[in-house]
Amino acid sequence: MMRAHRVVATRRSGRHVFYRLNDSHVRMLLDLAITHVGHSPVIGVAITNEPELPVHPIHQESS
Repeated sequence: MMRAHRVVATRRSGRHVFYRLNDSHVRMLLDLAITHVGHSPVIGVAITNEPELPVHPIHQESS
């Protein structure tokens, strides 16, 4: 999908395919999102030995 919309470009090397961003606007948005996450405190995360993956509200099981 990203290749079809020309967001990424690909390069093959044998059986491997390497992807790179092909759109400078997407790179700017990605950099901005990473910077934003770095400035935002983590809210509502319990400290455990095992990492917990976020669950979208639609996919949560009702109790």
